[in-house]
Amino acid sequence: MGNTARHGAVIHNRVVVDGEEVARDVTITYPDITPLTVDIQAMGTISMPVPGLFEAFELGFTKEGFDLVFGKITTFEAHKVEIYEVASVFGADQTYSETFTKTYATGIPGSLPGGSSEVGSKRTLDYKFAPWTYQQYIDGEEICNIDRFNQVCVINGKDLYENIRSQMG
Repeated sequence: MGNTARHGAVIHNRVVVDGEEVARDVTITYPDITPLTVDIQAMGTISMPVPGLFEAFELGFTKEGFDLVFGKITTFEAHKVEIYEVASVFGADQTYSETFTKTYATGIPGSLPGGSSEVGSKRTLDYKFAPWTYQQYIDGEEICNIDRFNQVCVINGKDLYENIRSQMG
C-alpha cells in the first residue's frame, strides 16, 4: 500500500494584477511549459527536448462580469500577475491538510477578451497573459523560475542555464 496523498478540491484562489485584487474563486489556466525539441537520428527519429528553450505559453483566468478591471488589465503593456491558491490534501494516514500554491508572472495580455453575453446570463471573459517571467511555489518551495529575457530557468531546484550563463559572461 502506497503512502500517496490524495489531492482534493481547490478551496480558494485569488488573482492580483499590478497589486490590485481583480478576481477571486475563478477558473485559472496555468501554462504548459513545453520545451522545444530537436530531431536526432538514432534507429529512426527521436525528438529530444532542448532544456531551457520553450514554446510560447499563456497564463490566464476566467472572470465573470464586465467592469472597470477590464480596462486596467487589458492594456498592452507589462503587468505583474500574482495567483494564490489553496487546495485540500488527504493523507494516506487519514489526515487532512492544505497545500498552498503561489504563482508570479510578468507579461502582457495575449489578447483583448471579447467574451459573450446573453440576456439573463452572466458575461464571462477569458484573460490571457503571455509571460516572460514565471515563478511557481508549492508550500513555499520553488517549483519553477523562468525569466526568458535574463536566461533564468530553474526547474525543481536545477538551474538549466547556470553553465550557459557562466560561459557567455
